[in-house]
Amino acid sequence: MKTTSFAIATVSLLQLASAQPYRGRHMHQHYKKDEVTWVTVAAQPADVVRVYVDAAGNPTATVTGDGNPTPAPAAQNNNQGPPQNQGPPNQEPPPAAPPAQPAQTTGSPAPSPSPQEPTTETPSSGGGSGFGFTYSPYNPDHSVKSSDQMKKDFDSIKGEGFSVVRIYGVDNHQTKLVLEQAKAHGMKLFAAVFDLSQLENDLNTLIADVGGDWGSVDTVSIGNELVNEGKASPDQVVAAIGTAKEKLKAAGWSSPVVVTTDTLVATNTDNGIKMCDASTYCAVNCHPFFDPNTSAEGAGQFIKDQMANLRKKLANPNQRIVISETGWPWQGLPNQKAVPSESNQQKAIQTIKDAFSSNPADVFLFNTFNTMWKKNSPQQFEAEQYWGFLKGSGGAHGTAPSEA
Repeated sequence: MKTTSFAIATVSLLQLASAQPYRGRHMHQHYKKDEVTWVTVAAQPADVVRVYVDAAGNPTATVTGDGNPTPAPAAQNNNQGPPQNQGPPNQEPPPAAPPAQPAQTTGSPAPSPSPQEPTTETPSSGGGSGFGFTYSPYNPDHSVKSSDQMKKDFDSIKGEGFSVVRIYGVDNHQTKLVLEQAKAHGMKLFAAVFDLSQLENDLNTLIADVGGDWGSVDTVSIGNELVNEGKASPDQVVAAIGTAKEKLKAAGWSSPVVVTTDTLVATNTDNGIKMCDASTYCAVNCHPFFDPNTSAEGAGQFIKDQMANLRKKLANPNQRIVISETGWPWQGLPNQKAVPSESNQQKAIQTIKDAFSSNPADVFLFNTFNTMWKKNSPQQFEAEQYWGFLKGSGGAHGTAPSEA
């Protein structure tokens, strides 16, 4: 993909994790899309204003709610960004949540754990020796999977060349459950807390669930696309990263690896780049499928081009950049040259793997299995549920063994 790929034409919008709407108020939890909240009742989300920008950060179009920006793109290009987030975007108990979000009842916040003696650690800032992948711990009915279910899923993932698994939150002690499976299958955990308003409580939960085994933790992310979704400013995210580093170090992690993950368009600005500068490494989400000018065969090169553009803004041009999400749907509506299909998904993922063959730990493939708890929409090319790239039991494409 050429470096001009951020431009927004009058007939189509360049939408993807590397160039998605920069919302002045909301974050992508995957997004731009359905969000998962810790509640038990569903309600309609409030409208938000999205401002589409070019590579220089100049506004090119504005849209309120789920409407179309002006100029309006063709129907099949009316997307709103990359696939929806895995974990709950808001972990405070608000009165209601969007219908499509997994409604998880929260328990009492974990008590502040006492600092624990650090265990023997292996450096994790450089990642493992294999590719990373994202894992959704939710069943189609929005409940969190049991330990036995997760074991079924991880048993099928073993041997696929992965070394790190990424999750998005701490609800229902998923950190503990996924960490157990990661260790049993020779992997490390990319853990996360999601909501800055619950930062202290969520960090306490994460610390308790890790149980001092920091050598098995690759990274902790503070939020996911908070700036892109308008849920926090870059300055707020930077402050939260600093708080997390201090708290995790006090809990026994001698050299905490702490980042935030956001979209390339939110990060690649004069203000947004400070999130990378404050992080142990620069983590960004990039989905070539949302660029209508990129075919499956060009997915890997597209990502490399966007990384090169981003590197020019870093305070430290040698800082490590990690693509914390990328993939290709196998079912859905076409986005001009970006066409969902099983064969195209295979091609896209192979080009991505080829692009990162010398540094596989610097990319996380999204998503190992379909996420049927999400809601498809025309804005997401009816593909929201179908990003799973591994075959489950019976050969069903993208179906998790635990759901077969």
